[in-house]
Amino acid sequence: MAAIRAKPEKGWGKRAADVVWRLANDVAVGDFVWTRDMDGRYWLCRVTGPYRYDDSSDAARVDVHQVRDVCNGHRRRSTTWRFRVA
Repeated sequence: MAAIRAKPEKGWGKRAADVVWRLANDVAVGDFVWTRDMDGRYWLCRVTGPYRYDDSSDAARVDVHQVRDVCNGHRRRSTTWRFRVA
């Protein structure tokens, strides 16, 4: 996290380090998270694995290295979601 915090470029710094810290420490297996694919579609997914740093060529290609595994999500075609509260 220190390397992320120390970078002066836009998109890095304290805020980015805090986001990665929360991904690693505050998100638990079983939690629901929103994610977005390369086409800009949003998916609601459940976290299935621990935080890890992914240094694979696929991760480098999309510049996403801080990851958690998720199960297959549910895609929403529009931007409006309705939830029933019990």
